[in-house]
Amino acid sequence: MAHPHPNENVGNGTDQRPLPLAGVKVVELGTLIAGPYATSLLAQFGAEVIKIESPAGGAPLRTWRKLHKGTSYWWYSQSRNKKSVTLNLKSPRAQQIVRDLVRDADIVIENFRPGSFEALGLGWEVLSAINPKLVTVLVSGYGQTGPYKDRPGFAAIAESMGGLRYLAGYPDRPPVRVGVNSTPRSPRGRRSAISTRCSTCSKQPTCRADGSPPRPTSTKTRITQRARWSAASSCPTAEKIEALRREGIV
Repeated sequence: MAHPHPNENVGNGTDQRPLPLAGVKVVELGTLIAGPYATSLLAQFGAEVIKIESPAGGAPLRTWRKLHKGTSYWWYSQSRNKKSVTLNLKSPRAQQIVRDLVRDADIVIENFRPGSFEALGLGWEVLSAINPKLVTVLVSGYGQTGPYKDRPGFAAIAESMGGLRYLAGYPDRPPVRVGVNSTPRSPRGRRSAISTRCSTCSKQPTCRADGSPPRPTSTKTRITQRARWSAASSCPTAEKIEALRREGIV
Protein backbone atom coordinates (compact mmCIF):
# COMPACT_ATOMS: atom_id res chain seq x y z
CA MET A 1 0.00 0.00 0.00
CA ALA A 2 1.33 3.45 -0.89
CA HIS A 3 1.44 6.13 1.80
CA PRO A 4 1.78 9.69 0.44
CA HIS A 5 3.77 12.00 2.67
CA PRO A 6 2.23 15.29 3.89
CA ASN A 7 4.39 17.36 1.55
CA GLU A 8 4.00 15.14 -1.48
CA ASN A 9 3.09 18.06 -3.74
CA VAL A 10 6.02 20.40 -4.00
CA GLY A 11 4.92 24.02 -3.91
CA ASN A 12 6.85 26.77 -5.66
CA GLY A 13 4.87 29.82 -4.63
CA THR A 14 2.89 31.57 -7.35
CA ASP A 15 5.13 30.14 -10.06
CA GLN A 16 3.14 27.32 -11.66
CA ARG A 17 5.82 26.15 -14.06
CA PRO A 18 6.60 22.41 -13.76
CA LEU A 19 9.64 21.52 -11.70
CA PRO A 20 12.74 20.37 -13.63
CA LEU A 21 12.38 16.65 -12.85
CA ALA A 22 8.59 16.45 -13.16
CA GLY A 23 7.71 13.17 -14.85
CA VAL A 24 10.86 11.37 -13.65
CA LYS A 25 10.10 8.23 -11.61
CA VAL A 26 12.55 7.05 -8.96
CA VAL A 27 12.44 3.82 -6.94
CA GLU A 28 14.39 4.13 -3.69
CA LEU A 29 15.68 1.11 -1.82
CA GLY A 30 17.84 2.68 0.84
CA THR A 31 18.19 3.27 4.55
CA LEU A 32 19.34 6.15 6.77
CA ILE A 33 21.22 8.96 4.99
CA ALA A 34 23.28 8.50 1.81
CA GLY A 35 20.80 6.87 -0.59
CA PRO A 36 17.66 8.55 0.81
CA TYR A 37 19.36 11.95 0.77
CA ALA A 38 20.11 11.57 -2.93
CA THR A 39 16.47 10.76 -3.68
CA SER A 40 15.27 13.64 -1.47
CA LEU A 41 17.19 16.04 -3.71
CA LEU A 42 15.60 14.53 -6.81
CA ALA A 43 12.17 14.80 -5.15
CA GLN A 44 12.72 18.45 -4.34
CA PHE A 45 13.17 19.07 -8.06
CA GLY A 46 9.90 17.35 -8.90
CA ALA A 47 10.75 13.68 -9.37
CA GLU A 48 8.22 11.09 -8.20
CA VAL A 49 10.09 9.05 -5.57
CA ILE A 50 8.66 5.73 -4.38
CA LYS A 51 10.44 4.61 -1.23
CA ILE A 52 10.46 0.92 -0.33
CA GLU A 53 10.23 0.33 3.43
CA SER A 54 10.18 -2.76 5.61
CA PRO A 55 6.73 -3.73 6.91
CA ALA A 56 8.36 -4.38 10.30
CA GLY A 57 8.32 -0.83 11.64
CA GLY A 58 9.17 0.98 8.43
CA ALA A 59 12.48 2.63 7.63
CA PRO A 60 14.95 2.94 10.55
CA LEU A 61 15.16 6.67 9.87
CA ARG A 62 11.59 7.11 11.15
CA THR A 63 12.81 6.72 14.75
CA TRP A 64 16.46 7.74 14.38
CA ARG A 65 17.83 10.13 16.98
CA LYS A 66 15.81 13.19 18.06
CA LEU A 67 12.05 12.72 17.70
CA HIS A 68 9.10 15.04 17.26
CA LYS A 69 5.75 13.47 18.18
CA GLY A 70 7.29 10.01 17.81
CA THR A 71 8.92 10.65 14.44
CA SER A 72 12.53 11.59 13.74
CA TYR A 73 13.37 15.07 12.54
CA TRP A 74 15.64 13.32 10.05
CA TRP A 75 12.61 11.55 8.61
CA TYR A 76 10.73 14.81 8.10
CA SER A 77 13.75 16.24 6.30
CA GLN A 78 14.79 13.27 4.19
CA SER A 79 11.40 11.82 3.27
CA ARG A 80 9.29 14.83 2.35
CA ASN A 81 7.89 14.78 -1.20
CA LYS A 82 8.17 10.97 -1.32
CA LYS A 83 5.68 8.10 -1.40
CA SER A 84 6.19 4.93 0.64
CA VAL A 85 5.43 1.29 -0.09
CA THR A 86 6.02 -1.40 2.53
CA LEU A 87 7.52 -4.59 1.11
CA ASN A 88 9.35 -7.54 2.64
CA LEU A 89 12.09 -7.82 0.04
CA LYS A 90 12.84 -11.40 1.08
CA SER A 91 9.43 -12.39 -0.26
CA PRO A 92 9.28 -13.49 -3.94
CA ARG A 93 5.99 -11.60 -4.33
CA ALA A 94 7.57 -8.39 -3.02
CA GLN A 95 10.56 -8.83 -5.33
CA GLN A 96 8.17 -9.14 -8.26
CA ILE A 97 6.42 -5.93 -7.19
CA VAL A 98 9.77 -4.13 -7.29
CA ARG A 99 10.45 -5.49 -10.76
CA ASP A 100 7.00 -4.27 -11.83
CA LEU A 101 7.75 -0.80 -10.45
CA VAL A 102 11.02 -0.74 -12.36
CA ARG A 103 9.35 -1.39 -15.73
CA ASP A 104 8.40 2.26 -16.17
CA ALA A 105 10.90 3.83 -13.75
CA ASP A 106 13.76 6.07 -14.78
CA ILE A 107 16.03 5.56 -11.77
CA VAL A 108 16.69 3.02 -9.00
CA ILE A 109 18.84 4.05 -6.03
CA GLU A 110 20.00 1.59 -3.36
CA ASN A 111 22.57 1.71 -0.58
CA PHE A 112 22.70 -1.87 0.67
CA ARG A 113 25.97 -3.71 1.16
CA PRO A 114 27.39 -4.84 -2.19
CA GLY A 115 25.85 -8.15 -3.23
CA SER A 116 22.67 -7.77 -1.14
CA PHE A 117 20.63 -6.37 -4.01
CA GLU A 118 21.77 -9.16 -6.32
CA ALA A 119 20.95 -11.81 -3.70
CA LEU A 120 17.34 -10.59 -3.77
CA GLY A 121 17.12 -11.13 -7.52
CA LEU A 122 17.12 -7.37 -8.11
CA GLY A 123 20.63 -6.83 -9.43
CA TRP A 124 21.68 -4.65 -12.34
CA GLU A 125 21.56 -7.43 -14.92
CA VAL A 126 17.98 -8.32 -13.97
CA LEU A 127 16.62 -4.77 -13.77
CA SER A 128 18.35 -3.47 -16.90
CA ALA A 129 16.93 -6.42 -18.86
CA ILE A 130 13.43 -5.37 -17.73
CA ASN A 131 14.02 -1.69 -18.50
CA PRO A 132 16.96 -0.92 -20.84
CA LYS A 133 16.62 2.83 -20.18
CA LEU A 134 17.01 2.41 -16.42
CA VAL A 135 19.69 4.24 -14.43
CA THR A 136 20.80 2.46 -11.25
CA VAL A 137 22.78 4.14 -8.48
CA LEU A 138 24.64 1.96 -5.97
CA VAL A 139 25.87 3.75 -2.84
CA SER A 140 28.14 1.87 -0.43
CA GLY A 141 30.85 2.44 2.12
CA TYR A 142 33.85 1.21 0.13
CA GLY A 143 32.55 0.73 -3.41
CA GLN A 144 31.31 -2.37 -5.20
CA THR A 145 34.72 -4.00 -5.66
CA GLY A 146 37.96 -4.32 -3.71
CA PRO A 147 39.02 -5.94 -0.44
CA TYR A 148 36.77 -3.75 1.78
CA LYS A 149 33.60 -3.92 -0.32
CA ASP A 150 31.75 -6.17 2.17
CA ARG A 151 32.33 -3.84 5.11
CA PRO A 152 29.51 -1.55 6.31
CA GLY A 153 29.93 2.17 5.86
CA PHE A 154 28.87 4.82 8.36
CA ALA A 155 29.89 8.44 8.90
CA ALA A 156 32.12 7.67 11.90
CA ILE A 157 33.98 4.97 9.96
CA ALA A 158 34.36 7.14 6.87
CA GLU A 159 35.62 10.09 8.91
CA SER A 160 38.23 7.84 10.52
CA MET A 161 39.33 6.08 7.34
CA GLY A 162 39.41 9.34 5.42
CA GLY A 163 41.49 11.18 8.00
CA LEU A 164 38.90 13.76 9.10
CA ARG A 165 38.97 12.54 12.71
CA TYR A 166 42.73 13.02 12.79
CA LEU A 167 42.21 16.73 12.07
CA ALA A 168 39.60 17.29 14.81
CA GLY A 169 39.97 17.28 18.57
CA TYR A 170 42.55 18.05 21.23
CA PRO A 171 46.21 17.07 21.60
CA ASP A 172 45.65 15.25 24.92
CA ARG A 173 42.46 13.33 24.04
CA PRO A 174 41.27 10.77 21.50
CA PRO A 175 39.96 12.14 18.18
CA VAL A 176 36.45 13.58 18.28
CA ARG A 177 33.65 13.73 15.77
CA VAL A 178 33.95 16.55 13.24
CA GLY A 179 31.60 19.49 13.68
CA VAL A 180 29.33 18.78 10.73
CA ASN A 181 26.95 15.82 11.07
CA SER A 182 27.07 13.13 8.38
CA THR A 183 29.92 14.90 6.61
CA PRO A 184 30.75 11.99 4.27
CA ARG A 185 27.17 10.77 3.74
CA SER A 186 25.39 13.97 2.74
CA PRO A 187 28.00 15.01 0.13
CA ARG A 188 27.93 11.44 -1.17
CA GLY A 189 24.16 11.77 -1.50
CA ARG A 190 24.61 15.02 -3.42
CA ARG A 191 27.15 13.47 -5.74
CA SER A 192 24.86 10.50 -6.27
CA ALA A 193 22.00 12.83 -7.20
CA ILE A 194 24.20 14.78 -9.64
CA SER A 195 25.53 11.58 -11.21
CA THR A 196 21.98 10.30 -11.52
CA ARG A 197 20.80 13.42 -13.30
CA CYS A 198 23.76 13.34 -15.68
CA SER A 199 23.02 9.70 -16.47
CA THR A 200 19.33 10.32 -17.12
CA CYS A 201 20.21 13.28 -19.32
CA SER A 202 22.57 11.12 -21.37
CA LYS A 203 19.62 8.86 -22.22
CA GLN A 204 17.65 11.67 -23.82
CA PRO A 205 18.40 12.15 -27.52
CA THR A 206 18.42 15.92 -27.06
CA CYS A 207 21.20 15.57 -24.47
CA ARG A 208 23.46 13.25 -26.46
CA ALA A 209 25.73 15.18 -28.79
CA ASP A 210 26.19 12.22 -31.14
CA GLY A 211 22.46 11.41 -31.28
CA SER A 212 23.13 7.79 -30.29
CA PRO A 213 20.35 5.79 -28.59
CA PRO A 214 20.16 5.52 -24.79
CA ARG A 215 21.89 2.65 -23.08
CA PRO A 216 21.64 1.17 -19.56
CA THR A 217 23.69 3.02 -16.97
CA SER A 218 24.89 2.02 -13.52
CA THR A 219 26.42 4.69 -11.26
CA LYS A 220 28.47 3.68 -8.21
CA THR A 221 29.54 5.93 -5.35
CA ARG A 222 31.31 5.29 -2.05
CA ILE A 223 31.31 7.16 1.23
CA THR A 224 34.96 6.75 2.28
CA GLN A 225 36.21 8.38 -0.90
CA ARG A 226 34.26 11.53 -0.08
CA ALA A 227 35.73 11.59 3.43
CA ARG A 228 39.24 11.41 2.01
CA TRP A 229 38.53 14.31 -0.34
CA SER A 230 37.12 16.35 2.57
CA ALA A 231 40.18 15.62 4.68
CA ALA A 232 42.54 16.49 1.83
CA SER A 233 40.83 19.82 1.24
CA SER A 234 40.97 20.60 4.97
CA CYS A 235 44.61 19.65 5.54
CA PRO A 236 46.93 22.53 6.43
CA THR A 237 50.31 22.78 4.76
CA ALA A 238 53.42 21.20 6.27
CA GLU A 239 54.68 24.68 7.14
CA LYS A 240 51.47 25.48 9.00
CA ILE A 241 51.61 22.20 10.94
CA GLU A 242 55.22 22.90 11.96
CA ALA A 243 54.28 26.41 13.12
CA LEU A 244 51.41 25.03 15.20
CA ARG A 245 53.73 22.39 16.65
CA ARG A 246 56.25 25.07 17.74
CA GLU A 247 53.41 26.89 19.46
CA GLY A 248 52.44 23.71 21.30
CA ILE A 249 49.00 23.57 19.66
CA VAL A 250 49.59 20.22 17.90
